Amino acid sequence: MPASPTRVLVSHELTTYAEALATFLAHCCPDIQVRCPTPLDLEAAVLAAPGAIAVADRLTPAITAHAAGWLLFYPAPSHENVAILGGQDGGESERIEEPVFANIVAAIDRLAGRPQRLGSAPQLATPAP
Repeated sequence: MPASPTRVLVSHELTTYAEALATFLAHCCPDIQVRCPTPLDLEAAVLAAPGAIAVADRLTPAITAHAAGWLLFYPAPSHENVAILGGQDGGESERIEEPVFANIVAAIDRLAGRPQRLGSAPQLATPAP
C-alpha cells in the first residue's frame, strides 16, 4: 500500500514567499499535498488538517497543538534569513541558516518521517532559542 501523501500548509505574511514555496513544492514534490492559507486562515486550516506540517512565519496555538511539525521560514517579526524546524516529538527546535529550497524540502521530509528526496539534509546549526 502506498504511503499517504504528506500534507503541508504554507502560510506567510510575505505572501510572495508563501506562494512561491507552495508552487515549488506542488511542482517538484507531487506526493505532497500543498495548501496555501492566508495567515488569518492558518489556525482554521491547521484545525481542519490535524497532522499536517505547517510552514509559516510564526507559531500559533493550533500549530503547536495539532500540526505534526513546523518549519518557520523567515520568521516574524524580523524575517531573518533562517528557518526553524520543530515538531511534536518534544525535541529541541533546530535552526537552518540561510535556507534554500532543498533545505526546506529536506526539512519537510524529515518532519514527515520520509527519506530525503533531494540528497541533502538540512544544514543545521545551533538549537533555536
